[in-house]
Amino acid sequence: MTAQLPLPARWAEELADRELQDPHERLEHLARDKRAVVRSIRELIEWLVVKHGGSPADAADALDAYLETMIDNATLPVRRKAYDRILEDDVLMRFVRDVARHPFAR
Repeated sequence: MTAQLPLPARWAEELADRELQDPHERLEHLARDKRAVVRSIRELIEWLVVKHGGSPADAADALDAYLETMIDNATLPVRRKAYDRILEDDVLMRFVRDVARHPFAR
């Protein structure tokens, strides 16, 4: 009797993610997209407020910290995964350097 595992396995997806994208690049790309989203949302809300008799300053006051926090909360798993990858790579590189420096490695 055999069993078929679901494909792709989670470890395979994570391996593919590692090979496809550097975590530093992923975080930079996420930051650029975040700025674009904040700009777009701000423009829409300012349009709505002005259309109904308010001022752009009213919208800006309400949005300043809220949008940043909302996007940071929504993207936390992605950022955490990238930071974990950076930390993991850093720990691995330190281990490799330590092993290479060990007197028995020569």
